[in-house]
This record gives sequence, C-alpha cells and structure tokens, in this order.
Amino acid sequence: MFEDKIKKLLTKIPYSTEIPDLTTTFLKRVDEQIQFDIENGIDPVIAQANISILLQELDNLINQATDSKNSAVMLKQLEKSVVQILELKSVNEFSINLSNITELHFNYRIGDLIILPTDSDQLIVKDLMSRDIPKLYSTVEKVGNVIKVTQGPRKLVGLFKNKILLFVPNKYASFLTIRSQSGKVTLIGLKSQCMLDLTTISGHVLLSNLKVQRFQADVKSSNLLMTHCTSQDLHINSHSGNIKAEAIKTLSQEEGIVFSTSSGNVNLKDIDSYSLQINSKSGNLHLDNIVAQTEIETASGSIKFSNISKSCEIHSHSGNCKLRLNSQFASNIDVQNKTGNINLELPTENFPLQFHAQTRLGPINLPMDAIIYANDDFSTMKGYLNKEDAPAKANLTNEMGVIDISISK
Repeated sequence: MFEDKIKKLLTKIPYSTEIPDLTTTFLKRVDEQIQFDIENGIDPVIAQANISILLQELDNLINQATDSKNSAVMLKQLEKSVVQILELKSVNEFSINLSNITELHFNYRIGDLIILPTDSDQLIVKDLMSRDIPKLYSTVEKVGNVIKVTQGPRKLVGLFKNKILLFVPNKYASFLTIRSQSGKVTLIGLKSQCMLDLTTISGHVLLSNLKVQRFQADVKSSNLLMTHCTSQDLHINSHSGNIKAEAIKTLSQEEGIVFSTSSGNVNLKDIDSYSLQINSKSGNLHLDNIVAQTEIETASGSIKFSNISKSCEIHSHSGNCKLRLNSQFASNIDVQNKTGNINLELPTENFPLQFHAQTRLGPINLPMDAIIYANDDFSTMKGYLNKEDAPAKANLTNEMGVIDISISK
C-alpha cells in the first residue's frame, strides 16, 4: 500500500543512494508503526491513514525546499531529517485551535524542530522518538490568550533520537517565539503576518521560503542558512557560527537588516532592503549584489564585496578589503582600514569617479588616466577619473597598507 509512495518520496532526495534498501527499511518501519498504534487502541484504518498523512507531510517538506535557488543545499541538509522521521515512531500528537490567540511559544530542550505551515486553523504538534518516553512528550498550557508548548522535563540516559513536527497556521498573525536548547531548527514555507522570534543555543538553523511580519533571531552556537525570506525588518545576532543568507528582502522604508556576529563568516547574496548593517568581531565577510545602504563594522577578517550599487560605509581594523562597484553606482563609498589593503575595482575603464585616498604607511595606486589635484601632502591623493563632477565618490583611508583603485578585468 505504501511502497510506491515511499519510493516516490525517496527519489526526491538526490543524496540517498541506497533507495532499494531504504524502501525496505521504511516499509518495515511503517508496519511497526501501524502495529504500535493498534496496540495503543487506535483503529487500524486510522493508523494507516496517519501514515499516509505523514508521508504527505514529508513530501510537502521536500517540495518547499526545492522552491529555493539553494535547493541542493537545502535538500542535502534536510536529507537526514527526512530519513530519521521515517525511522522514528510517532508517539504523541495533538492539535490546538489558535483562534483569538495572541502569543504562541515553543520551548524545547532536546531534539530537532521542523516547523511547517498549514492552511487550517489548528496548530498541530507531533512527537517522533526512537524510544517511547512519555515524560518527554510535548505538553500545552493555555493562559488567557497565550499558549505555551513545552517539552517534558525527563533527563535522558543512553542513545536517543527525537524530532518534533510543528504545523503553524498561515492565518496566525500574532507573536510566535521559538526556543531551542539543543537540536536543529528547520522552518520552511510559512507565509504569515506573525512576529517571529527565534532563540537557539546549539544546532544548525535552516530557514527557507518565509514571509513574516517581523523576524528576529539570537543564535548562540550554530550555523544559520537563510534563503528566499521576506519580512518588514530582520535582526540576527550570532555569537559563534557561520551565517549564509541569499535572496532576502525587507519591506520597511525606515528599517532594514542587521547582522551582528562575534565569530564566524558572513556570506550574503541578493539582498534587497532599505539598509543593511553588519557588526562583526571576527570572521570573513563575503557580500554580492546588495541593493541596500550598507554599513559594515568589523574588527578582524577580510571583506569581499562585489556588485556594490548603493552607498557603502566600511570600518575595518584588520583584514583586506576587496570591493567592486556596480556599473550603476552613483553614490558614496567610504572605507576606513587600519591594517590591511584596500582594493577598489571599477566596472569599466570609462567609469566616472571622484576619489580621495589617504594612507599613513603604504602606496596609493591609481589608473594611468587619473587626474590628481595638486597637494603638498604626499600621503593624500585627491582627484577624479573621466568626469570631474562624477556622481560616484570614493573616500579611502588606510593606516598601514596599500590603497589600490583599478579597472575590473
């Protein structure tokens, strides 16, 4: 009954190479799950229907991921989750009507959280475990218009795997907080007017195809991957771990995106926002096609910023800055560095630019046709390329290191 569905599901996971063995394994798990449900008083017809629903939910999970340009990355990250879900027992499930609920809180200590959307009015919670431990079941508490879903307090001994599936209604439009102490958090496909607040202690965070009113995250020790997410404004604070974000858009005309990180690389691509602010203590920054007024403050680590199209201000203490302007750039770029080289690449040899370059120790290299104004201070070069009143202006200051303005090859 379920063999064809399982085979079809597994073919969508490109990294699962042992499909026949997996199909056999999962068919055995299905039989065990149905038997487990029947022994616990569930009607056989309902037990089989629950399996069909679970397989459909997993199919939706994979289909949501494939909507992203990073589908291969997302699918690779999700592969283990999907396989483990099929291996685990569904031991607990309940649903809650969210009508008139103004706050929804998830609080989990262990296990992976997989959060998906639903078109119903019901919040659906499913606990899947390798061992049935009732004291670890999700529990719900309702106080007024506030709902708290919390994991049981049982301390574990020995090997144990568990995942929690949470289906949040797209119609829910109030506060949603997620707290995860240990485990991966995957949130895909939610299209809601909710205000989303995420806090994780350890475990990777995967976010894809989200559209929420507001998004804020505090990630202590985790890598974070975001693709195709939209919000009014977005704030992410990372203590340690890499951040990768692609195809991110904010809609506010006053606020934008803020990334703060203590240690870890930041890789941003295709960002559309009123403003982008990055505060980094250590780690390399790689940015490409940022359509936003950008401010970068970094203590250590190199900066590579391609396709700059809006005003940009960079303060770097140590590390090289390699910057490339977009052909439509017509604003100001201000770069201050203490130790490290500054390399500014222009899109074409006839690109008009006003420049002001100053360094205390280190050479200043300019294109051959640069016009330099007379100046008694040999540590400063001020002038222009191609047009004296060019709309594009570069103010480059370096304490120790090379300043180089060149034409992109």
